[in-house]
Amino acid sequence: MRRPLGLVLLALGVTLLALAPLLRFYIYPNLAKAPLDQDSQTVSVAPDATYLDIGALELVEGETLTATRRVQGDVAAGNDERAVWDVFVRVENEAKDLVTATTDRVAFDRRTQEAINCCGVSLNGAPARHSGIEYKFPFEAEKKTYQYFDTTLGKASDMAYKATETIEGVSVYRYEQVIEPTKIAELEVPGSLIGRTETSVPVDRYYSNVRRVWVEPTTGVIVKGQEEQLSTLRDDTAEDVLTVTDAVLTFDDDTVAEQADTAKENKRLLGILKTLGPLVTGLLGIVLIVVGLVLALRRGDDTYDADSADRRDPVAV
Repeated sequence: MRRPLGLVLLALGVTLLALAPLLRFYIYPNLAKAPLDQDSQTVSVAPDATYLDIGALELVEGETLTATRRVQGDVAAGNDERAVWDVFVRVENEAKDLVTATTDRVAFDRRTQEAINCCGVSLNGAPARHSGIEYKFPFEAEKKTYQYFDTTLGKASDMAYKATETIEGVSVYRYEQVIEPTKIAELEVPGSLIGRTETSVPVDRYYSNVRRVWVEPTTGVIVKGQEEQLSTLRDDTAEDVLTVTDAVLTFDDDTVAEQADTAKENKRLLGILKTLGPLVTGLLGIVLIVVGLVLALRRGDDTYDADSADRRDPVAV
């Protein structure tokens, strides 16, 4: 009985030992991918914000703005290599009136998060090329500079690693992207809006931003995000003559807590596949191989011994 059991344990041990590197180098990389069916929402709040009420052509100051971003995956457009997400952002004032709304359709590599220009990618309904990363960092994020896409500029620019911090018990990398004042549009506005006597005045719209994100590096989940947005109008004197937007938008507490929980759970699952699973499987395989060899090679108590049989006392008749 011992020899068959030993052979079974030996085979099982070899199988587990072979499974250990398979978990680490094949199963883990194939499961560490951005989801196709992403369905999430983040809420950012900007207290004491300033913005131009386009409808009333009035500057509103000291208002709290709320930006709600909804991300939904287009499963049918994705595949094993790429994901396609549709992103909707709505900014409201305290009265829940719409201030701005934007849409973004982005396709990207599920492992590296790098943009892929396919599948009808667009900005605010118009075809647009994307580059760099957006909305999520790669798995195993590094302490380096990434190219991060800005939807207002319609292009990517440097986002640099700055520090390692802790948020909600999660170790995160803080990255920062500085966008200097950049011309994004040419407009005609009523002269009265900018203190001029002309009926209509040509102006340029400028945009700047300091974007910070706090990323859990194993999963690439953005636990916290913040943007210091400033948009102004400049006249022919090249001076700012009107503020369009001046707001510091930061994930609210509920969003940070939810993102932290998501990062923790995903990190735990990935850790099982990458480290704990291979380690336990490999050690168990070694133990079973050793036990199997011992049982397979050991002579059991019930094995027939001819020499011993010959030396037994004769049976009386």
